[in-house]
Amino acid sequence: FTEGNAVAARFIAAEFSSAGLRPATGNDSLIASFTVTRVIPESVSVTLNGKAVSPEDLIVATEAGEGGWTLSDSFPALRMGETFDRDMFRKKNCVILIPRAHEKTFQRYRRFLGGPRTYYGAAAPGALIAILTDSTAAGSMVAWFRGRTESPALANVVGVIPGKHPNDIVLFSAHYDHLGIVKPVDGDSIANGANDNASGTTALIGLAKYFSSREQPERTLIFAALAAEEIGGFGARSLIEGLNPDSIAAMVNLEMVGTVSKFGPRTFWITGYERSSLGDLVSRELTGTGYAVHPDPYPEENLFFRSDNALFARAGVPAHSFSTNPIDRDSVYHTVNDEFDRLDVAHLSEIVRGIALGVQGVVDGRQTPGRIKVE
Repeated sequence: FTEGNAVAARFIAAEFSSAGLRPATGNDSLIASFTVTRVIPESVSVTLNGKAVSPEDLIVATEAGEGGWTLSDSFPALRMGETFDRDMFRKKNCVILIPRAHEKTFQRYRRFLGGPRTYYGAAAPGALIAILTDSTAAGSMVAWFRGRTESPALANVVGVIPGKHPNDIVLFSAHYDHLGIVKPVDGDSIANGANDNASGTTALIGLAKYFSSREQPERTLIFAALAAEEIGGFGARSLIEGLNPDSIAAMVNLEMVGTVSKFGPRTFWITGYERSSLGDLVSRELTGTGYAVHPDPYPEENLFFRSDNALFARAGVPAHSFSTNPIDRDSVYHTVNDEFDRLDVAHLSEIVRGIALGVQGVVDGRQTPGRIKVE
């Protein structure tokens, strides 16, 4: 929601335009604007067992502009165990009692969930209330919330290379947002996001230029620089509304490709590799090229569900993120130190070439990965 975000969108659109990409059907611009709703908290109060809860020990996350809640069968109280259970924390319509042993993690969630609540489409009912407390049970709980609602605009940048088959699509994507201005570290408050995800956005532009320089592809190619991945994947939600998921043969989502992977130069890895045949098809195309693709080496990070591909995968699309980030050695992720000088530009160029070669069979229509079933 900043002018910097708009500047970035215009820059990407200019790059797409110079590559000869066209606006998507029904649009007269490469910049596809949409609106979201934000609820800015103005008044929040919660009492637990008859005592007021301090604002520092409280999270009230709701998309309702105003609401009041008490304990009931439909709004139960849950007690966090010895470990911090993220799945429990994501539940709606409940109050969660979190032991003070988890205060550091609680405060990190509070910074993310305790401010303005952004959503796309219809508001979800109810609320998540989390209380940092050593109380082991909730005999009673009363909550009241009032917020101010606004509807700011965001924008995807979407360009198309028309193929011989307009309703047979390969979707390339990368999110172009990052964290913006954050808490200063040694006087630096700018989270540049060079690897996350300017590198992916750069690769997206590079692939657009590569494929636009070749003969008309069999499948139609859509290149989408997506907004607001970091705060809920709202760009992906807007994009999928205008597409028929059944017409998308594959989605190649580019995420953090600016550093050499743990498998070495000229390699990249794919999240959710085992969920479709896309990875195997890419590997087959790369035989003898000097490039190699691998399954996600960090399954414990649940990366398949942490980027824009997840929404499309849930709709059946063989949608995966392609990355090279050595997460186990990445000390700058989501910090002010994710700077351009940390990137390996020669590697980035190699990865664009490798991905282009790897997906050529899908682009040509010679290969079609199987659909995904997400439980």
